[in-house]
Amino acid sequence: MKGLELLVKGQEYVVTTQFNTAGYDHLVFTGFSQENDDVTLACFEDVQRGYESFFDISVPTNQVKKV
Repeated sequence: MKGLELLVKGQEYVVTTQFNTAGYDHLVFTGFSQENDDVTLACFEDVQRGYESFFDISVPTNQVKKV
């Protein structure tokens, strides 16, 4: 994932993926979740839609952009 150094808890971001190049918006970073030895997820709360979103930080096509 590109832009990990930008992540600050409580700040809003847009996350783009290879499947959604326009990006997922209104995402507030809430932290990281270690799913297992090989997978760490960046966790976000979608403040507009009211649900959580998770993105695998090992996927190089995922990118975080600060709003």
